[in-house]
Amino acid sequence: MGGIRARSPSLVIEVAGPNPT
Repeated sequence: MGGIRARSPSLVIEVAGPNPT
């Protein structure tokens, strides 16, 4: 999930959770 979190910072919180990056 490198492209997804790179595109949506808000979505990162949902997918990654504790990981902001």
